[in-house]
Amino acid sequence: MREDRPYQVRAKAAVRKCWTDGERSTCLVAPTGSGKTHMASTLALELVQDSGDVLWSAHRTELVSQAYAALHGIVGGSSMGLISPGHPFRPGARVQVGTVQSLLARAPNLNPRIIVLDECHHYVSEEWRALAERFPAALLLGPTATPLRGDGRPLQDMFTSLVVAAQYSELIADGYLCDAVVFQPPEVLQGALALKPVEAWQRYSDGMSGFAFMPTIKAARQLAADFNTAGIVAACIDAKTPKAVRADTLRRFADGAITVICNVDTMTEGVDVPRAGVAMLGRSFQTVGAYLQACGRVLRPHESKQYARIIDLTGATLLHSHPTIDRVYSLDGEGIRKGESAENPVRNCLQCGLVYLCSEVSCPACGAPPPPRTKRPQRIYSLELQEVWAGEHTKEDAKLREYKRLREVQRARGMRLWWVMREYHQLFGEKPRLFDVTPQEKRDEFYALVGEGQKRGFKQSYAAARFKDMFGHWPARM
Repeated sequence: MREDRPYQVRAKAAVRKCWTDGERSTCLVAPTGSGKTHMASTLALELVQDSGDVLWSAHRTELVSQAYAALHGIVGGSSMGLISPGHPFRPGARVQVGTVQSLLARAPNLNPRIIVLDECHHYVSEEWRALAERFPAALLLGPTATPLRGDGRPLQDMFTSLVVAAQYSELIADGYLCDAVVFQPPEVLQGALALKPVEAWQRYSDGMSGFAFMPTIKAARQLAADFNTAGIVAACIDAKTPKAVRADTLRRFADGAITVICNVDTMTEGVDVPRAGVAMLGRSFQTVGAYLQACGRVLRPHESKQYARIIDLTGATLLHSHPTIDRVYSLDGEGIRKGESAENPVRNCLQCGLVYLCSEVSCPACGAPPPPRTKRPQRIYSLELQEVWAGEHTKEDAKLREYKRLREVQRARGMRLWWVMREYHQLFGEKPRLFDVTPQEKRDEFYALVGEGQKRGFKQSYAAARFKDMFGHWPARM
């Protein structure tokens, strides 16, 4: 096992202090490539020492084997257990790896001292709560590079404390990550690309290998075909790619036999190929978390590259700024914000596309002078203005109108009543009064809750408690 890096020593000490101060659940934030698995695993083993178990959860089945392989090299095979279909349960193993569902279903006799929720930004509060309730004495650690969910919501419902291991500037200065050169369009594009992807790769990739992030499976597969037609060896990995094919493709990519892997959200996590130097953004990124995960795939240092290259075809780098600026992280409000380094203005070279500081008198790459500053005329769009809800201060008649609309949508789409409650609560910060629910709808909701509880391995009282929370009374005999 390798020694801890300086920032890892600092971060682990900060996590231990949180636990000593009575904080049960801690989110550990560190950029992609900084060694989150190493920090979390060594922290867990130092905590349990000679007794106690570690439960390690990966959010998708295909990532469980990757987490197991990574931990195997750190912990050692004799201490590892894999809770997954087709694998025998090893109750004596100190570290058990599986999905939340498999851990809840197949680890009833364990008494973990710590639970690690790897890539914790993927977990919804119900999954976290189920583990917390099943193992009430266990500490919880959530390592992630991006502490916000896919919809932009923070993680305050899961964690009470946050530790930031290191910033990009420190990791780059010490050689643990490499910096990135960004090529971007002059403005954010909606539903369009600045250049044909193959042409952009030929112009800006500098002969390196990397990933092309596309919006759909069809687009990714077509782009892989276009690359191969142009003489650039490419492959596509999507959600339908068989595991064996995916593993073989990544092996050939790591060996240099494949230059480009086209994908749709399958290469943003769980991929560690340091020689990869190019991230081509052929899709929009609505949240900064997904953007940083994609760019982070190519920031690991390697002897073949001095800088990573971000080829931005949609303007994502304009929307979220340079991928290696320092960020401010939080468990509430805006989970990831731009740090002070983002205040240094940059401009885009219209000659070669390089992004560079405005303090430079000309483009460092091609020497082109900066474009003249012109004042854009004000744009006026002919758009219908829409009513905006004022949260809990919305007038009661408006709340009632929206409740009735939600009920109409719910009935038309055949959805459950919990959907109405969730949407209403997000708008107004309170639960709706379900005054028009029929007895049959209540029965249907109760049976749905029973099935949900059984599927997730919850206690038998789960359905009744949820039912009472929704309707204000316990369920009658169904």
